[in-house]
Amino acid sequence: CHGQASDPDLDDPPGLVVLSRGYGVVSATPAAAGWLAELGGDLGRLPAVVVAAAGAARTGREPLGRARGMSGRWVDGHAPGGAVDGRVWLDQA
Repeated sequence: CHGQASDPDLDDPPGLVVLSRGYGVVSATPAAAGWLAELGGDLGRLPAVVVAAAGAARTGREPLGRARGMSGRWVDGHAPGGAVDGRVWLDQA
């Protein structure tokens, strides 16, 4: 059975964005939209930190980026384990 991903009961749970080879959004958790907005973007206009983390993972470099959000807090974008499949996690630094 396939279902919709849900977020844990946290104030600001991590968000997951899965990108295509062309850096388009394939899927995203509900929390990802909040983190993208915090970074001044959305599912159609990805913040640079998301694209940078995915690109770094695909080329074997350190897949971690950090950016200051609209509220002033820092947000990490990371593609764990060299996630060449386009997975990028967003979370508070």
